[in-house]
Amino acid sequence: MTPPALRTVFRRSALAGIGAASLGIALGSRAHASAQDTPRLPTEIVHDLAYGEDERYHLMDAVRPKDRSTPVPAVVLLHGGSFVQGSRSDMFTFATFLAMAGYAAYSVEYRLFDRSTGANAWPAALDDVQRAVRWLRANAAEQGVDIDRIGAIGPSTGGHLAGFLGTRETRDNGNPALAEHPSKVACAVAMAGEMDFTIPLGPDDATLYAALIGGTPGQPPPDDAYRDLSPMTFVDGSTAPFLIVHGAANPWVSVEHSRHMVEALHMAGVEAIYAEFPDLAHLEVFNWSLVGSLVLAFLDRHLDVAR
Repeated sequence: MTPPALRTVFRRSALAGIGAASLGIALGSRAHASAQDTPRLPTEIVHDLAYGEDERYHLMDAVRPKDRSTPVPAVVLLHGGSFVQGSRSDMFTFATFLAMAGYAAYSVEYRLFDRSTGANAWPAALDDVQRAVRWLRANAAEQGVDIDRIGAIGPSTGGHLAGFLGTRETRDNGNPALAEHPSKVACAVAMAGEMDFTIPLGPDDATLYAALIGGTPGQPPPDDAYRDLSPMTFVDGSTAPFLIVHGAANPWVSVEHSRHMVEALHMAGVEAIYAEFPDLAHLEVFNWSLVGSLVLAFLDRHLDVAR
């Protein structure tokens, strides 16, 4: 569902569609203030923080405020790429702006699915991003972050994984060193993420995702496997608040994914802020100049950067 590379497209559109009115009420002038008035703090970059045993994939890059004498809120950033491509460097722009606003931003590498061998099939990526959050909590004192103020952000497949960090408890709790640390985050931002795999897929995506969860076009996986791949399945009253962004003209990830997720969140009594851009496609919403103010206002509401 995610094309070969992310790019920045400087294009704006009026908010419209489901939840646009509630978005304005919830954020109001605060969103504008976040972009204009947030101080740009001195930052530092740390590469290749190891959060697991796989020397290729279990790595994070951090962009964070230099001054963390008082613990700061943290955000894990998850790249897109349909589980087969992409890297943590894709999220560097978002990480930089978040760090300047006072957040410790951790861009996470996770295992990619190898279609030729079947290696790293689902739920390898889920286990990795949950482990990254738990590692961050286990090392919070060293990192200078607050274990209770951790959020998640991702575009496309990264939004899908952020959706799981906001909904699903730890799947694999086999590591004794991390066993006491939860993986669920305090809030999640999903940009054009796949939330409901009961929605029909195009031929190419159907083949890819069937392989990801252990099937073939001739022997499709059971419906339960697709539900297990859907963050929407795990929504309940304990789910974290969400900011969800989608372009209604998206040809790769149907806008119905986000609409269904928002409906499920509201039915569960969970806060869901939704911004739908009627004229934008897939890559166009992964643009800080478009969504940065909304993201900062939402994170400030739930992670309280000024504490």
